[in-house]
Amino acid sequence: MASGPETVKILATGLAAGILIDATIIRALLVPAVVSLFGRWNWWLPPGAARLLRVRPSPEPLAQPGGA
Repeated sequence: MASGPETVKILATGLAAGILIDATIIRALLVPAVVSLFGRWNWWLPPGAARLLRVRPSPEPLAQPGGA
């Protein structure tokens, strides 16, 4: 079984890199950009999810972008 100190160092380095990428690229850049692009679609709650969460659903589905 490969459980020497080198293996632990490799796994720790990979974990640290993953956390760093998640904290900087995903949460600081990608999530705000996607929220900005989606606009009002971020805040529409479908009826099925509203029943599951036991809250009121959105009053009506939003219109398709581009007037369709």
